[in-house]
Amino acid sequence: VIVPYGISGPTAQIVVSYGTLSSPPVTVAVAPTNPGIYTISASGAGQGAILNYNAATNDYSINGQSSPAARGSTVVLYMTGAGAMSSAISNQLIPASPAVTPSAGLTVTLGGQAATVAGAQAPPGSVPG
Repeated sequence: VIVPYGISGPTAQIVVSYGTLSSPPVTVAVAPTNPGIYTISASGAGQGAILNYNAATNDYSINGQSSPAARGSTVVLYMTGAGAMSSAISNQLIPASPAVTPSAGLTVTLGGQAATVAGAQAPPGSVPG
């Protein structure tokens, strides 16, 4: 389920429908943001979906214990839960231009140290929400 950007307030009701059948409403908590890093296994546990970027070759490799990021290098994090975005797009996929970026402030720390955030945007072609 993808939470639409237009949802606001501390709770919302979810109703699941299939054909002519509908579930009873279920109340769930809603937060402005709830960030999390995607994982390689797509299970929510283990190695994060993080890529190392090699500026010299313009290539990416999977970050991990056998291929750690070098100090001062660029890494790409795949995350969810950034909350409202800079575009009110609905009922269509995220366009390539203009970039759709998180409305909330974004910070990243590595080992407790602040990292420089070079950019944050929704991937073109992804579903908004």
